[in-house]
Amino acid sequence: HNLFAPLFSLKTLGDKSRDTKIKRRPRFEESLPHFSAGLEILSRYEENWFLLHKRTKDCAQAAEAVDGDIVMLSAHWEKRRAALTQLQEQLQNLPAFISELEAITASIAHLEGDFEEMESRLVYLETLCCQCEQQKLRQHHINQLEAYKKKKRKEVEALEVDLNSEHAQKVEELEQTKNQKLRERQKVYEEAFNQDVEQYLSTGYVQHRESTGADVYVLDQMTVTNISDEEALDDFLNSTGDDISVESSLTSGNPVTHTLTLFFFFCNMAIIRATLSLPLCLVNQTQKVSLRS
Repeated sequence: HNLFAPLFSLKTLGDKSRDTKIKRRPRFEESLPHFSAGLEILSRYEENWFLLHKRTKDCAQAAEAVDGDIVMLSAHWEKRRAALTQLQEQLQNLPAFISELEAITASIAHLEGDFEEMESRLVYLETLCCQCEQQKLRQHHINQLEAYKKKKRKEVEALEVDLNSEHAQKVEELEQTKNQKLRERQKVYEEAFNQDVEQYLSTGYVQHRESTGADVYVLDQMTVTNISDEEALDDFLNSTGDDISVESSLTSGNPVTHTLTLFFFFCNMAIIRATLSLPLCLVNQTQKVSLRS
């Protein structure tokens, strides 16, 4: 309305001619030229046309702006229409999307079960790894124990060898000491026996000695090892009657007593000879029998 308002204020030439017809002036006035009025009219028309041109230009600019706004609005509504179309298509695809979502939910639930099973298997695997580590550590300790046992066994064997050698050395020393004592005691008994034989050969009788417990114990532990003594005894026991008669002629006294003395002497010789051939465990009993006789 504001845009076309100046147009309504303009008057055409017909309107103005009608106005002049209404207001007729006298004829003498019409004949006179009115240059000022024409100038005014022309200036007014010029101003009106200038305003009209300016307003037309403004209207064209406003129309261009409106056209740009219309284009922008059309593009905006085109976008809205495309979005609405896309939304409509999505709404049409919504049931399929819901079914796919349900399938994905079921797959997630299945995967959750698989994850729980995998977690339990991982826990079992971790337990097996711990057991393997413990078994490995146990085997390592067992190997260390076996190595320690072997080491100690070698040390014990070496110690046993040392102890056995030391024991053998001590036993050998003890045997040597014992044999030395036995040889000394055997020498004493040999000297006593030789004295008894010499006494018998010179006097015809043997003086009996009382044997003590210590002598019996020592005789029980003795072993006659000198073979020459046994041979000398055999020679003496196997001597002839001539030797005995010669030796008996040197003695004096009762023949009965001499006979008994010879009998006891030969009995003692037989006992001694039997003792030399008996084991050591029977020596004590043989000595007791000889003493009783």
